Amino acid sequence: HDLEPARLAEVPSLRSVVLVAGFPVGGEELSITEGVVSRIEGQPYSHSQRYLLAVTVDAAINEGNSGGPVFNETGELVGIAFQALEGAENTGHIIPPPVVEHFVSGVAKFGPDNYQGFPADGIKTQQLTNATLRKYLGLGDDIRGVLV
Repeated sequence: HDLEPARLAEVPSLRSVVLVAGFPVGGEELSITEGVVSRIEGQPYSHSQRYLLAVTVDAAINEGNSGGPVFNETGELVGIAFQALEGAENTGHIIPPPVVEHFVSGVAKFGPDNYQGFPADGIKTQQLTNATLRKYLGLGDDIRGVLV
């Protein structure tokens, strides 16, 4: 077969269209759901709890889609589907190209048994976006940032 690998694109922009491909539970045919990018930010990954860049989309990501490709409208790979937001409908997350590139280059360099992953500095942070948390810490409403 003359298959060519998909080209890895840049991080998709807000409100850009994405297509999530996979085999969700209950079907034998390839399913493709369409959605748009609604958020690009650091988020805890469900399996590792590592805080890394993630892209939130409103395309359905269900059991069976996880690990599947996510394309833009021109067929370039913009991520890998990896988790849905529990308790919310049609809110899923994809691993964006910089994280995919880091993983692939790390495995290529060190091998699958010696992959180094992302370095951890041991620092824990908490965003100060919640008004109740700021009040508990004795911070004014005008204070924003990160608690280290």
